[in-house]
Amino acid sequence: MQKVYLAHSTHFDYKTLYDSIRSSLLDSKYDFILPHENSDEQFNSKELFQRERPIIVLEASFWSPGPFIEFGGGVWMLGLSGITMYNKESRFSQSLDEISQRIFIYKDYPDMISKLGSALEKVAAEL
Repeated sequence: MQKVYLAHSTHFDYKTLYDSIRSSLLDSKYDFILPHENSDEQFNSKELFQRERPIIVLEASFWSPGPFIEFGGGVWMLGLSGITMYNKESRFSQSLDEISQRIFIYKDYPDMISKLGSALEKVAAEL
């Protein structure tokens, strides 16, 4: 099963994001790695990226350098596939176009799940 790592800020209610993913059909199609699902401790994504080579999904609605560094390191330094998503209500950086070729905007979590499913199917077909 294809692994998918979700990089995100911890400055919002990411548990609701996690719940939306876990309760969707995507959870049975992909092996999601949700870095703060069981712990608030820092996650060693570098080791995971080298060992497991997951698709990296960046939730970019809330700025925080850590997830952007994870995404850039995985996609640009290790050659992993990446997807960027953000909520239409957020203020995102125009520089997202510079770090990601696959970007989508969502209006709510059901919309995010639908669009994420489509994006993951496209990326998985390219692997």
